[in-house]
Amino acid sequence: EVMKEKKMERLMFASTIYVYSDLGSFYRVSKQACEKLIEEYNKQFSINYTILRYGSVYGPRSNNFNFIRKMIQQALDHKRIERKGNGEEIREYIHVEDAAKLSMTALDKQYNNKHVIISGNQSMKIKDLLKMVKEMFENEIDVLYSSELDSYHYSITPYNYRPKIATKIVSESYYDLGQGIMDLIYDLDK
Repeated sequence: EVMKEKKMERLMFASTIYVYSDLGSFYRVSKQACEKLIEEYNKQFSINYTILRYGSVYGPRSNNFNFIRKMIQQALDHKRIERKGNGEEIREYIHVEDAAKLSMTALDKQYNNKHVIISGNQSMKIKDLLKMVKEMFENEIDVLYSSELDSYHYSITPYNYRPKIATKIVSESYYDLGQGIMDLIYDLDK
């Protein structure tokens, strides 16, 4: 309503790739609802928008809900990492600095009234990520899997619901996942 009243140029909304899913619980539902409200304001009042659908972001200042931060903290505090699932789950991790740069790219006029996916450039199985972290800890940590997958998260793809089509934007240069994890280890081990 304020945007309508002030005739603001464009709304940038942080959403999630979970809008493609029926998983993600209330988090997913709240993002889907917001996207639909924004789209409707565009139809009725010509309020411009760009919806940014973020994937698995990691990096400094992440909270305890962030998987990469949580696993590094577990490794530092307990010398073990516990993971729900079998490790076959696939993610496209993106460092927060790369996500921020791509978010700035999305300010370009070509993304006006568009939906944009911001996720990593490479797919990785969780078990490979955990192997990498274990090596970074000189194999002095244990990795424990539980047989049940967390019911709020997807295994290979979130795609089973079809919201408006989005364009994925990527950067030619990006923060290396291994370097990003090492930086986070050093940051959390202070």
